[in-house]
Amino acid sequence: MLFFGKVARRDADAYVAQFKTATAEQLLDDWLYQVHTNAKIAEAKHTWVRRAMFASFGGAACWLPAVWLMAEF
Repeated sequence: MLFFGKVARRDADAYVAQFKTATAEQLLDDWLYQVHTNAKIAEAKHTWVRRAMFASFGGAACWLPAVWLMAEF
């Protein structure tokens, strides 16, 4: 009920009505599921950023000798 994806897919009036009738436990459960989902997304992003950094360092290892060879000629 708090995550933007679920909110945007609902009719505004129906969302407001459901939110007003939700208990504190329902809101806490929803929030905790969102925290867990966001943690999974952050972990995946961190993995891909790390891979991209290693790839860029590998590319720089090839790029530096190419620049050096071009400067020689």
